[in-house]
Amino acid sequence: MPPTTRSDKGKGKAKAVPSASETAPLLHQSAVDRLRAEYGAAESSASSTASAEYTVDTPATGHSHRRSKRFAVVASALSLLLGVVVFTALLAASFIPPAESESLDLAPALVYTSPGVKVLDVSGSGVRVNVTFRGGVDVDYVLAETKREWPSWVPGWFGRLRESVAHGVIGTLPQKTVTVAIPEILVYRREGGLALLNVSFPDPIDVPLLVGKVHEPEYVDIAVEAVATPVAPAGDIWEWSQKAWAKGHADVVVGAKEATASIRGAWWAKYLSFSQADVSVPLRLRVPALPNLPPPGKPLDLAKLVKLDSYGLYSDNGLKISANISLPNPGVDEVPFGLPFSVELEGTPIAEVLAVTTKCTNTSVHVNIDGDVTVSTGDPLSHFLQRFLHGEDNPLTVRGLGKVHHPNPSTPLPPPWVLQSLPSLSLDLVFPSPTNRPNIVRKVTLENIKFFEIAGTMHASGIVVASIQLPDGLEHVAINVTNIRPDVLVFDGPVESDDQSDPEDPPDNAFGRIHPAEYLDATTGPSEDPDLPDGLTVRAPFEDLALDVLPGRNGILQSFVAKILFKGSALAGIDGVADVRAAVIGLEGELEAGSLPVRGEFYVKR
Repeated sequence: MPPTTRSDKGKGKAKAVPSASETAPLLHQSAVDRLRAEYGAAESSASSTASAEYTVDTPATGHSHRRSKRFAVVASALSLLLGVVVFTALLAASFIPPAESESLDLAPALVYTSPGVKVLDVSGSGVRVNVTFRGGVDVDYVLAETKREWPSWVPGWFGRLRESVAHGVIGTLPQKTVTVAIPEILVYRREGGLALLNVSFPDPIDVPLLVGKVHEPEYVDIAVEAVATPVAPAGDIWEWSQKAWAKGHADVVVGAKEATASIRGAWWAKYLSFSQADVSVPLRLRVPALPNLPPPGKPLDLAKLVKLDSYGLYSDNGLKISANISLPNPGVDEVPFGLPFSVELEGTPIAEVLAVTTKCTNTSVHVNIDGDVTVSTGDPLSHFLQRFLHGEDNPLTVRGLGKVHHPNPSTPLPPPWVLQSLPSLSLDLVFPSPTNRPNIVRKVTLENIKFFEIAGTMHASGIVVASIQLPDGLEHVAINVTNIRPDVLVFDGPVESDDQSDPEDPPDNAFGRIHPAEYLDATTGPSEDPDLPDGLTVRAPFEDLALDVLPGRNGILQSFVAKILFKGSALAGIDGVADVRAAVIGLEGELEAGSLPVRGEFYVKR
């Protein structure tokens, strides 16, 4: 029966006595047996009653005391171990940035020098390049950046301990690198739009881990091989590249479907392998300095970099064009296929050509250009020829084509990705003027010249004979000069000044001017001048052509006529310009060239 509390007269209330089930755990069984032996069997029932009235406080034995001490030690050890585990877990977790954190800017952790780029080859799979630079991952920057996410109550010593642990752990690695595996990335403009490039990495990239306050001399060599293929049209990429080159940097967003980072060389490294899908990182990339090109940071004027080494037009079942150019080699060993282009003059396509790289040296890429003149009329070429013959540059636009219209059997065709991207590419170039203004009309004479007066006006009859030499590069064009219109001054004696005469302010010995309103019909034949074996002779007969006597020069004219009458002949000079029309084999219509300088001298006989 469970014990109860009772009232004891004269003593007040007795203390409540716990039940046996409550007191039993406080006394070891051996202690109870000894008590029973000491007080005897007779008093055992009384002691039971007494035990219902009083609580017996039995002191612990030596054995019990030792068990209590062991229990305290074990409990303390477990508590300490648990604390270490929790602290270690917190320390380890502090190295992992929050997955959803948007305030972390870890891009600057990758420190690097200006990279060097070498084009290894260009093939159907893309442009394979080798990028070399010195750099690595600044571990302290990563630690400091991720620490910004901590609550304010985290003590400073915890961050210092974390940094020391990181340095120590990295120091135990046989290779202090992080291996990054990114199968491919897409490069976008920072301002948005479609992707510019697809870049694939055949091999994982080992990026050095840099600890402590590192400076550029302590950076480590890194070499990365990549294959780039354009996604955007070549014209868009070229425009973006020009802007980036002018600024010296490119603001891009790099996106990857998946990226994996891991550390090798330690048993615990497998726990530090991270993968992330749909990675998107904004970057500001320094534009690398390329061999033989001006340094980035200023606009790149391609027209000034392309050098025209030679050129030529020739007649061969139509009008053909051939040229050789050279440009700085940015690191290309070869381009194994031809590139088709259209050449435009003032917005009018005039030729289709195939550009084939013939040689790559350390400094230059040499390109041969061959093709057909496709313009059907002579007007666009007349404008070109007019500027060329007057020593002026001709602006040209070279535009990519998506098809090779006249393939060369010895030249491989471009890969499909090139032909798909090329039509959007247009380059503004300059066809340079010749160093010295071409002298087309080498010599002019008037054969069978006669001066006579009709109704008080001087007239002349005869034949204009001109020796023509086409400039270098055009000497093999089959032309036929069909018309000529001179505008020349006639002199008593030779032309003394080397400068072209001005009809408004004629030299002192000039007395007349011949400038018909209409063209004179002309014929063209082989050169009759042994000094011009490749030249042409043009003849243009005229009759009753007005000779305008210059104001105040009647006396000079009379002196000239007197020489003819009394001496039998007189030397005359002519100086001025001529307009020419010519038919070109392979072109419809005619070429026109105006204001060609002409100068010569001849004898007028009685």
